[in-house]
Amino acid sequence: MKAYHLAWLAAALAPPAIHADTAPWGAHSVLREHEAIAARFEVMPEADLKAVYLRCDAEANRRLLDFGDAALCSLAYEALKRRVFGGDFDALLAWWRTQPRVP
Repeated sequence: MKAYHLAWLAAALAPPAIHADTAPWGAHSVLREHEAIAARFEVMPEADLKAVYLRCDAEANRRLLDFGDAALCSLAYEALKRRVFGGDFDALLAWWRTQPRVP
C-alpha cells in the first residue's frame, strides 16, 4: 500500500494485502485498493466517519494534500455524504458549519 501522509487514517483502514499476481503500482491494484477502502468507509460507524471527515478537513486547511491523502479523504467525504446525509451536500455543509474546528 502507498505510504500515505495521513498515517492515522491509513492505519485505521487496515489495508488489504496486495496479491502476488498484481503489480504493486499497477493501475488495477490501485483501483482494487481504493475499492477496498471505500467498502471500509461504508461500514464504518457514523461517528467515526464524521471524525475522519473533520480530521481530513483540518489537515487540508494546514497543507496541500498529496494525491493519496486527497483520495482517502474524498472517499470518506463521499461515504459520509451518501450514508449520513442521503447524498445532500447542503445538509452535510450545514452540519459541518456547526462543528468545532479540529486542531
